[in-house]
Amino acid sequence: MKILDHNACTIFVALSYIIPFISATDETQTWSFTVLADVHSLTPFAFNPFNESMSTWTEGEPILRNIKDNYGGEIAILPGDIVSYGGMSTARIVEEIGGTMSDSESVYTAGVNCYRTTRHLFQKVGYDHLLAVVGDHELGGNKGFHNNPKNSKLSTIDAYRQAFVDGINKNETTGEYLFEETIGGVRSVPLGTPYEGSSFAMRYKNVLFVSVDAFKLVGNGIKHYIDRKNGYGGEGAITCDVAGDHLKWFEDILKEGKRDDTIKHIFVQSHLPIMQPVRKVDSSGQFLDGGEESNFWKLMNEYDVDIYFAGEVHSNTASKTKVEGSSLIQLVTRSLRFSGFLTVRVSDDIIEVEHYNEVGDAPMYNNNYVQDGRLKIDKSFGEVRVESYGELKLVDEDLPLIHFDFEAVTPLGTRQVLGMDSEDRLIAETIDINGINCTDSLENHGSFGKQYDAQIANVRKRPGRLGGGFAGEFDGNSRFGIYGKNVDFDITLINK
Repeated sequence: MKILDHNACTIFVALSYIIPFISATDETQTWSFTVLADVHSLTPFAFNPFNESMSTWTEGEPILRNIKDNYGGEIAILPGDIVSYGGMSTARIVEEIGGTMSDSESVYTAGVNCYRTTRHLFQKVGYDHLLAVVGDHELGGNKGFHNNPKNSKLSTIDAYRQAFVDGINKNETTGEYLFEETIGGVRSVPLGTPYEGSSFAMRYKNVLFVSVDAFKLVGNGIKHYIDRKNGYGGEGAITCDVAGDHLKWFEDILKEGKRDDTIKHIFVQSHLPIMQPVRKVDSSGQFLDGGEESNFWKLMNEYDVDIYFAGEVHSNTASKTKVEGSSLIQLVTRSLRFSGFLTVRVSDDIIEVEHYNEVGDAPMYNNNYVQDGRLKIDKSFGEVRVESYGELKLVDEDLPLIHFDFEAVTPLGTRQVLGMDSEDRLIAETIDINGINCTDSLENHGSFGKQYDAQIANVRKRPGRLGGGFAGEFDGNSRFGIYGKNVDFDITLINK
């Protein structure tokens, strides 16, 4: 159904979340995996490892078991930010780990504790393979990436990264990498680079998975590396880039994957969005340097990568490459405190992605989900066909991202804005904006959808001056705000 707004001359398409996929998939040949981006909630494992009575474990295990048993997933994919170290100072980590070791030793010990316990948790519920990639919080971001003597973590970056490698990607008894299989003639990790073990590839059935650590320290003297105008997406002294021998290893892996006829799909994960724009909630909003002009993105298009999975921005956005002849999809998703996840089902010809969102009366850990988005990639007709609906509807940049018409006011709580919750509810019914309580919203009819609904108070509807529609009348007591924003994290440990 198409609706024309005569005032703004904007066309948008109404979506249906219940349109079924017609699938040619043979169920006997189909398998699935789970994607959980930016969980953030597993930090307490760093200071209380392998304690299955702690609340982080007792809350996490039934949720993961429910996801594994009822929604499918032979392996689990985690595109970064398993933890929230960015909200902790180095001094606090030293204190929590015992106060007797150096900064780097404390960071390393905490990290190994956390990641080994995380792997144990996932394995206990049945995920024998856990493919996790470094996020900014695995390295101590966001607050620690700036050259600030009072709270700089730059001297411990190597310890953060090594803890991740040793804790989650190595056998804790033998010290060997868990991903030792060569891809064709290429080693599964980029030996001799700073990313040995934090970047890796794994072949599983008919799929090649490539996980890439895209964070690089560019110098302690740099205070603010991020430059959105010129396409640099780092923060402080950390930039976001894949280059040099690291990039060569990545290309060699993709070449081998493309060369092998038994590999039907290639999936890449890293923490950072590449295509813009993406929806954002409570995030620093980092992105890969150069975006779609980066060599990293160009190689994925060249070698027919199917999906690039990312996180970072704590919201959901599906985008399709603009490169002619490529069907590469970027899926940026949110799993904060297990609030959502992806189930990806694959056969030789078809990839079906389903997004599940948390529902329930509690503010978190409801362990109850509904499907609110689907995306299908079908290669069975000799050309790639892509269908998408709901939360995974591909962003249409030809339409406005944000558009309000003032035609109807919607009570808060009837359309969920991710992240806008309250102390006792998953979906807020009220929010204060500059001292004024807001209980209503205007629906965003742009392609960014309900995540960018406006929260309003004391906005009166008046006939529009252009005729044929309505306008909003504001005064000093009116409020109009959009929740999506970028802020630093602050966390509280509740499991000591």
